Amino acid sequence: MNETELVIAAKQGDIHAFGELYALYERKLYHYALYRLADRDDAMDTVQDCALRAWESLTDLKHPEAFSAWLFKILSRCCNRKIKEQITRRKNDDIEDYAQLLSADCGSLSDRLALERALELLSDKDRDIVLLSVVAGLKSKEVGRIVRKSPANVRQRLHRSLQKMRSELKE
Repeated sequence: MNETELVIAAKQGDIHAFGELYALYERKLYHYALYRLADRDDAMDTVQDCALRAWESLTDLKHPEAFSAWLFKILSRCCNRKIKEQITRRKNDDIEDYAQLLSADCGSLSDRLALERALELLSDKDRDIVLLSVVAGLKSKEVGRIVRKSPANVRQRLHRSLQKMRSELKE
């Protein structure tokens, strides 16, 4: 079955078809969530939450061919909720715990921080375009559906955003 047929079958209650759809997107969903949340456990939890919400609201999907955009919209909302939880949790956590976590992985920490600084230069919408395109591997048409921009505008914003990030990373 192709993706559209799987979506139609899943909408009719076929849990196995939904499982196949989830398997197609699981890695992309996880990578997007990981970049948004910067925490593996939170990313895994958020992807699972997204999958559950997608299954529960699958009958609301009007156009089966728009499944990927619809799914990433759900994930984006789940990430936003998780970020709010992270902020609350960080306010309540001890600073010493964070110092120990940061010192545990110093090798990639500087690269991660540089990338985060470069991403922070971008607007929220441009950051989402970069993450959906580069990390999740979505095409500009799919990204456009999610961020409500034309594919040409998505490509243009992606190009400009990546240039901006490159110049920051070179410094």
